[in-house]
Amino acid sequence: MLKYEKIVGTLSMPQKLHLLCDISALSKAEYASLGVPAVNVADLDISRAGYPSPEAMANSWDTELMREAAREIMVDAAKDDATLLLTPSAKAAFSPYGKGLSEDGKLSSVMAGAYLGAAEESALCAAIKGFGFSEKDAEWLDEKPNGRFIYEQVINPYINATENGSFFGISVSQDIKAKNYEKANRALTKMASRYKSMNQATPICES
Repeated sequence: MLKYEKIVGTLSMPQKLHLLCDISALSKAEYASLGVPAVNVADLDISRAGYPSPEAMANSWDTELMREAAREIMVDAAKDDATLLLTPSAKAAFSPYGKGLSEDGKLSSVMAGAYLGAAEESALCAAIKGFGFSEKDAEWLDEKPNGRFIYEQVINPYINATENGSFFGISVSQDIKAKNYEKANRALTKMASRYKSMNQATPICES
């Protein structure tokens, strides 16, 4: 973002807020006229190229299969002029209704890392999804946040996943409303930035 600091300085406050809430706004003509490269976002959680969902493929426990499928899926997305690929979340699925590739944090991080590795090999720009907690996640958490659980199920899987490939951002839910978790995602993002493998990640608001 610093590369375009002068351009960002010319944006109106509504335009800046729009970007904070929706990175795909960069595909709009009003930003292109300022010299900002277009960003066309593709969500790779959606089945592509005839492959099952990432969650279904993760059940194979086959990292190489996941990586090979990810390459094909990314080629398919690139054909649709996608420039930023949202890859699957690395955190463990600790809610029956939440997103995650596996209930096991290690497996989830390995499979999510396969997507990042495929993106790096394909010279494509990736942002990893689902960092932090969603409303559905918070409903299944203890009323008092447990630091050990949060580290093992959320932060550590992302650290491990991001060591397997380059990435440019992490998508983060807006502040959740559950008791004692209102500022959790902001705190987690700040905490994660301390780790070398995640130090250059740009937080991207999910909605």
